Amino acid sequence: ETDVLTIADFIAADGWLAARGDTTIAGRIVLATLRTEIVPASARAHFSLARLLLAQRDTVAATASSQRAADLLAADGDPQLDSELRAQVLDLAQRLDSAAKR
Repeated sequence: ETDVLTIADFIAADGWLAARGDTTIAGRIVLATLRTEIVPASARAHFSLARLLLAQRDTVAATASSQRAADLLAADGDPQLDSELRAQVLDLAQRLDSAAKR
């Protein structure tokens, strides 16, 4: 029998790192990147990655991740993507896109 990591495992690990004060963000970015690879159609995964990249001041990568999240919204049936979170995804993508064009 092979152990298989699930998206829930990655979410739990991300929460564990955050709770222990992972101030480097690097470990959380690695996990968030893995989440986007495991669930590439997840707007929430790409949005989380974008926010972490922005916190690390990697605006180019954050812009790409936030745009990917915005592009995925229409087809993403994730029940945790309520109207408020959807608005946050779109707002971040718009703000980063506008900043990139300046």
